[in-house]
Amino acid sequence: PGRHKQIAESQDDAPDARLHFKAAVQADPRNGHLWMKWAQLEIREKNVDLSKKLLQRAVDIDQNDDWRAVHAMAVHARGVGDPDLARTLFQRCIEIVDRNPRAGGVKSRSGEKEGRENALGSVFHALAMLEKEAGDTDAARAAFTSATEAAPRYSYAWQSWGLLEKEV
Repeated sequence: PGRHKQIAESQDDAPDARLHFKAAVQADPRNGHLWMKWAQLEIREKNVDLSKKLLQRAVDIDQNDDWRAVHAMAVHARGVGDPDLARTLFQRCIEIVDRNPRAGGVKSRSGEKEGRENALGSVFHALAMLEKEAGDTDAARAAFTSATEAAPRYSYAWQSWGLLEKEV
């Protein structure tokens, strides 16, 4: 806990933050969250190649049932320009949520906790946005369909789908 606080406080000073991340991953090399946070720092610093390597390390470590961690890694992979890894990770999220009836916990706009339906809606929505960015309108529509079928009240998916249709 103390080391995580030090890292958070040093985020504005990238060289100092790197030193803290190196020490943290040496102390806890199986902590995928640390590797992912370090990767996020490197992408902010425009070190895309290093960020991808750190992200891959996080992915290799984090093979558990925490769909949120895998989702965060998928979003990061999308952000660093690795759509294939992002797709793979989004699919892993879907599998995790599908096999875990207790998955969920996505907060709605009103702040209420929603169930696994919104978890699926969130993941399919993110996948749809990835496909939209890749220029694959059919794949984006399929993912939006899955999002809205899984979570009919997940308004972000409906809104984004509407914007897609307006653009094409």
